[in-house]
Amino acid sequence: MKKLGLLLMTLLFFVGNLSTLRAATNYPVQLTAQVLPPYGTCLSDYVVDGMERINITALQRDLTKGIYQVEVRMQVKQATKLLLTASAKYNLQAGIITKLPASNLFSAL
Repeated sequence: MKKLGLLLMTLLFFVGNLSTLRAATNYPVQLTAQVLPPYGTCLSDYVVDGMERINITALQRDLTKGIYQVEVRMQVKQATKLLLTASAKYNLQAGIITKLPASNLFSAL
């Protein structure tokens, strides 16, 4: 009886983990954004010549492609109202962590 209970628990454990593994998604590009203090009230406070306070790093994890073109889009929202949208295109090389200049996002504004 103990063996049957152990077998049933093991089976339930593996079936439960299979559903979470199937739901997992692997994205080829990983982005990390960091805003450095002090925090300003204007967007112009964050991008000043020579001192960017928004750091964006990207890693292209798909090693089968040499160069991957991505578009980074930033949106500024207040509750459900969209105040501002900015985007810029970058080329990423496989397996290399790249610091993306945030000034490209704000150049179109």
